[in-house]
Amino acid sequence: MRSKLGLRIVRGIRRRNFIKNMLPKSDFYSRYKDFDDLPLGNKKLLMDNFQKINILGIPAEEAFQVGVEAESGRRKDSLIDNITVGLSSGTSGNRGIFLVSESERAAWVASVLIRVIGFSFKQRKVAFFLRANSELYESVRSKLLAFQYFNIFEPLKRHWEELLRLKPNIIVAQPSVIMELIKESGLENIPWRIEKIISVAEVLTRKDEHIISNWARIEVDQVYQCTEGFLAHTCWKGNIHWNSDFILIEKEWLNENQYIPRITDLKRTTQPIVRYAMNDVITRGECSCALKSEVIGSIDGRMDDVFKWKIDEKTITIFPDFLRRTIAFSNPTITDYQIVKKNQEIYLWIRGLKESYEDAESSLMNLFLNKGIITELHKAKQPLVASNGKKKRVINLD
Repeated sequence: MRSKLGLRIVRGIRRRNFIKNMLPKSDFYSRYKDFDDLPLGNKKLLMDNFQKINILGIPAEEAFQVGVEAESGRRKDSLIDNITVGLSSGTSGNRGIFLVSESERAAWVASVLIRVIGFSFKQRKVAFFLRANSELYESVRSKLLAFQYFNIFEPLKRHWEELLRLKPNIIVAQPSVIMELIKESGLENIPWRIEKIISVAEVLTRKDEHIISNWARIEVDQVYQCTEGFLAHTCWKGNIHWNSDFILIEKEWLNENQYIPRITDLKRTTQPIVRYAMNDVITRGECSCALKSEVIGSIDGRMDDVFKWKIDEKTITIFPDFLRRTIAFSNPTITDYQIVKKNQEIYLWIRGLKESYEDAESSLMNLFLNKGIITELHKAKQPLVASNGKKKRVINLD
């Protein structure tokens, strides 16, 4: 394990190389010579300057079309030449696009294998639950990893039956999906020996972690990853550590213990992520393991609610990710939104051009009807804001 001094030296070298060798390749960042002069980034800046920021000059419209067609099954892959295109609705409500090259995919694989999955000479089966498959995740396949993708848009009952057949060594999924799988199983414990359960994409609450851990009879690992990259992971003691050797974190402190991070990923080349403001509130933590990287006590502000309906003794579930993407992709002018479930009714607030509400309403109603849900959707005049100033995009008041 690196010492803290060694970690700072490595990060310093990578930072200098990033500024000297990487940023000049980006039309947007090429005029900056000093890190402190670099503009503060966010999703709006990234999307407004997408073509100038990515080093290949790929237009946002082209990348978005490729991503949408891949997610909807209208094309077999999400590639522009050898560049993977990914889409993210994000908690900020508007859409994001990310580009990853082959070499970056390889680096991602190496990081995941070493820091999360762990190396083994025996072949292991990995069940990965995703919205849509991606070359980024497919690249994890190797002679030592038999990788199987599960589309969370499909019925979990079918997935559970497949898991019973497959008996994977590792399951990677959102906590809300794992909780539903536990219910679908109807069993106190998972009926095969599993080596790892890795929680991704959502905040893992202590309650859910306890339930999942008891069911799987192992500790739950976490990966903090989003459009901005592979940011953090849990150590053997269960604490989340920033990948501080290649992630620079600038902190906007809210109080003594909480901050909003700005991320610079020193490994991202095709689409630089520079001083990028996250939407998450991070509570700092401590750990006594051998890792010298900074510790995240908790990730706050990412918890969305799962919507559920009881119909004929059957529970219909819609995961927050479905709701976010349905709204965000219904109209490109939507810059913010909130959807609230109260009893059997839905309240929708949209910030965008006039027709954006109608488009979002139509897309949501189609989603509900496809799930067999009959509900009323009301137009909210303003979003709900919690007493601490937070405004969640998906809220379940049941």
